Amino acid sequence: MPANPTLAPVYEYYATDNGYWRFQYAVNPDIQVGWQRNGIGFFAFGSRQPNAIPIHQYHLENPWRFRYSPSASVGQGWIYDGIVFYALEFPQPRLTIPVYQYSAINPERYHYSINPDVGQGWSNDGAVFHVYAATPAGGGE
Repeated sequence: MPANPTLAPVYEYYATDNGYWRFQYAVNPDIQVGWQRNGIGFFAFGSRQPNAIPIHQYHLENPWRFRYSPSASVGQGWIYDGIVFYALEFPQPRLTIPVYQYSAINPERYHYSINPDVGQGWSNDGAVFHVYAATPAGGGE
């Protein structure tokens, strides 16, 4: 992949409450107290780019959990936090990979992964956007 200074690593963070896994994604490598960084989940755009769509972050509390969507509305009760990165709506052959949304209930929570299966207890809701899997030339962690 050619060097692209607009690509940014999107870090995956996790936390547990009462045995429930929760996930958060950010281009910021340092996140709030109580969250553990898993590393880079994938690469996306850190700023608006041609053909890129905004990925909006929403949250619920008790326990604190996040949801990510290209939609500016995900339903009642979710608190809007803003745009966290930009991704592609459609795949770019041999360049991008899908990010799948997984959901779990009790409490309602979401996980996003480039893996087509994240294990028992999570339902795969399908691909919600496309990102880059490889470290951009000259960058990375």
